[in-house]
Parts: sequence; structure tokens; C-alpha cells
Amino acid sequence: MQFKQKHKFDGILICSDFDGTLAHHQTISRTNIDAIRYFQSEGGLFTVASGRNPSFIHEYSQMVLPNTFICGFNGTLIQDNITHERIHSTPMSKEIYSFTADLVSQIPEIDYVDFQFDESEITLERKDIKAGYQVEFQRLPLFKVLFIVDELHSDIAFNKVSKVVRNRYSISRSWINGIEIQNPGEDKGNALRILRKRLAGQVHTTISVGDYENDIPMLIEADISFAVENAIPAVKAAADHITTGSETSSIASIIDRVERELL
Repeated sequence: MQFKQKHKFDGILICSDFDGTLAHHQTISRTNIDAIRYFQSEGGLFTVASGRNPSFIHEYSQMVLPNTFICGFNGTLIQDNITHERIHSTPMSKEIYSFTADLVSQIPEIDYVDFQFDESEITLERKDIKAGYQVEFQRLPLFKVLFIVDELHSDIAFNKVSKVVRNRYSISRSWINGIEIQNPGEDKGNALRILRKRLAGQVHTTISVGDYENDIPMLIEADISFAVENAIPAVKAAADHITTGSETSSIASIIDRVERELL
């Protein structure tokens, strides 16, 4: 398919992680804000693929407003940036509650469990898991379960959870204290595949950028991938390039490089 280019960034999609990539401690630098607005004004598509709820990203719409579909909960919920229409939605089945209770009973390193729904979340201490999940919120669509652990026990807990989960759920970490599970086959890489298919005819090059383990599938899937300077070693190893840190100009540096080297 031929792309008729009217603006310099026509056909380019940048898909960025939020925490630690686009934002530093939930603050987006002015340099990144201005660069993203310039990129969008010249035809580029910019969006966020985050472990967070898509509605969280809308809280930053006065600074950065994605101009295509937003990918939330590591890609298990993808929705229109304006209308909130869902083009992909895969909530977990109710069996996840009993599975979670059994898992927590086997892994003492887990301190809290955060159940993340489409419009809310509920955090329970490990001692409250069996009693706390059995009542009202089983009726809500659940997209992700987050196990919160101490930094010193993160690797131990991750290995233990991985053995229990096996291929039953997708598992990753979005930061040192958080181990996440969602439906099997659901991750940011799959989300990017869905975007590429949905935007066929509008996008010829996909660029992804991230900082932690849950971003790796997205980096692998993209045509061009970047790790931020503050990314963990595994992400840097998976990426094609390294950009600057999230506290300064992570996305702006990518856009500048695209303009200088790809156009």
C-alpha cells in the first residue's frame, strides 16, 4: 500500500510506556510535551501502552493527548482516545480470585494484592485475600492482578509466581515492587499488533519505547525500539537504541532522531 505523505511524520506511530519512560514520577517534562505536540502536528501518531488504566492517561490530556487508541492494563484493554470506544477488551474470568488466594497462600513474599478493574481498583493485604474478594467486586470486569512485594524479595517472589502461573496467565514486572498477571497471550506486544492491524493504511513504521520488563514484548514487536537511559539492563538489551532518561527528554530525543535520520 502506498502512503501519501502530506506532513513529515505521516505514517509513523510512536507507542510509549508511561511510568519511567514518558513520565518521571508521574511528571511529564515540558521538553517531551512540546516535542509530542510538534510530532502530532506534523502527522505523527502518538499513544501510550501502560500497565495502568486508560482513564489514568486521560488525566494528563491537558499536557499529552494520544491521537490514536490508548493501550491500558498491558494491552488487555484498548480504547479510542476520545470516545473511549473499546476495540479490544479481555477481562479475566472469575476463577482468578480463587487462583490468587491459593497463590498468595503459597508465596509469603507477597505483601499486597491489587485487583485492577476497568474503572477502579481494590488493594488487599495478604491476610485479607480469602475473605475480601468473595463478595461484591466479582461482578466487575477485572483486567489485571498486581502482586506487591518488597524490593529485596522481588526476584524470589517473581520466580515463585512464575512457577505457579506457568502458561496459565501472562506474567511480567512493571517496576521492582510489582508482579503483574493478566490473560495468557495478552501483553504490550500483542497490543501493538492490534494497533498495526487497526491502523493499516495509516501507519508504515511503528516505534516503541520502554523501561521495564512488561515493555519488552512491545519493543520486540515494533519496527524500531528504544529503551530509556534509566531502563533496566534486560530492556536495553532488547531495544535497538537507547534514548535519554524519562526525567528530561526521552520522547523528544526519539522524535529528533526520527526527523534527522528517517525522513
